Amino acid sequence: MSFSLYDAVVPSNLQILDALDRVMEKAKVFCDKRQLDQAELIEARLAPDMFPLGYQVKSCAVHSPWRLRDAPRTRRPFSTRPVAP
Repeated sequence: MSFSLYDAVVPSNLQILDALDRVMEKAKVFCDKRQLDQAELIEARLAPDMFPLGYQVKSCAVHSPWRLRDAPRTRRPFSTRPVAP
């Protein structure tokens, strides 16, 4: 059984970006309900050794498109053997 680079990269990146979009929407609603400044949340850390939320979002925004861009446009398998239709 072959496994294409597309299958390895694109679905997981789309899932990550979709989840991030939902998290950011929830964060906006959270700030609006509590009348909090969104900038405070962007600078927040879940743990002292973590990067702030803004950096986490930036990392997703930077790395996912690069991986999606570099993924093949066709679903070619890693294997050099022909794939049965």
